[in-house]
Amino acid sequence: MQKGQIEIKKIDSENGEKPLANAEFDIVKDGVVVEHIVTDKDGKAISKPLALGKYILKETKAPEGYQLKETEFEVSVTGDGIFPIQVENAMVDKGNIEITKVDKENGAVLAGVEFEVQDEKDEVVRKVVTDKDGKANVSDLSVGKYKLVETKSLPGYKKLTEPVPFEIKKGMTKALAIKVENEQLDKGSVEITKIDKDSQKVLEGVVFEVQDEQGKVVTEVKTDKDGKAKISDLSVGKYKLVETKSLPGYKKLTDSVSFEIKKGMTTVLSLKVENEQLDKGSVEITKIDKDSKKALKGVVFEVQDEAGTVVKEVKTDKDGKAKISDLLVGKYKLVEKVYQAIKN
Repeated sequence: MQKGQIEIKKIDSENGEKPLANAEFDIVKDGVVVEHIVTDKDGKAISKPLALGKYILKETKAPEGYQLKETEFEVSVTGDGIFPIQVENAMVDKGNIEITKVDKENGAVLAGVEFEVQDEKDEVVRKVVTDKDGKANVSDLSVGKYKLVETKSLPGYKKLTEPVPFEIKKGMTKALAIKVENEQLDKGSVEITKIDKDSQKVLEGVVFEVQDEQGKVVTEVKTDKDGKAKISDLSVGKYKLVETKSLPGYKKLTDSVSFEIKKGMTTVLSLKVENEQLDKGSVEITKIDKDSKKALKGVVFEVQDEAGTVVKEVKTDKDGKAKISDLLVGKYKLVEKVYQAIKN
């Protein structure tokens, strides 16, 4: 009985000189697999002797980095001898990437960072967000050049300003690993609030210097009508706040206020600075008759501040005197309210 053999030669579709090993085929006759063969290092596989007839070749596994051939091939064994067939495979033309987002200093994974994958024309191909493991996968990217653009970072971290370029090449079988590092923010802000220690009234016009650890003046600020002064973009480090000009009637702060800007700060550091008023004063009133110069007892006076608010009320004694103590620094007016003549 005559028998023949089928010999497959597997080659690269672009480079016909390149044989492809490890391509697997089923040889099928009348719907039944009669043999399974695998190409060797020379890209060849030969069947056992087969009875005369028509056979179908089906590729069941492509070589690594190549697309599976979907086409089936018919081979007729018509007698003794070898019946050759050449099968070409194209390289895989899609690839995958895996992004891993980490803290640059400590390597901690960063979840919730958003990226766009853009092609060479800057068109957005995919959008992804890193998961709890700091990873984001992008599958089935066509062969070509791309860039990874960070669109949203995490609080406390700098957003990546430079895109990360990468390329999907033919024949890629493993996901392209892209490790992206983020630096923590290295600047912070401080808001000073200047108030009266006793009344908690805000104080406008107080001047401060911000000095670094070496005593060098970094900036100078003045409190506004709300008693506030904000300093932005201070680099990481230790500082002190030095009051250089206080308000009339207030003691200047003699001790500096220390503070520190740390990496990753996302909130404004609030510094509440209180000022004491200068020592209080006293006033003694003497009320006398204009003509006789006799002391007048029982005269009532109001002490009013600049806003017209009554601060104290006093009455002259038998010597025509009234003393007002513990007046805060400021301008006042003395208003006579009642005079009752008292006979001695």
